[in-house]
Amino acid sequence: MATLLDVVYGPTETFYSIHEASVSHLLEKDVFIENKNSALGR
Repeated sequence: MATLLDVVYGPTETFYSIHEASVSHLLEKDVFIENKNSALGR
């Protein structure tokens, strides 16, 4: 049986891992775009 902590923190952990994944994905995209722009600029 799930404890109160499991109920509270389970979804929160899932949310944060999804959030972190999307943030790192966005950052990678930004870095990629910057690299592309600097390569074009040279």
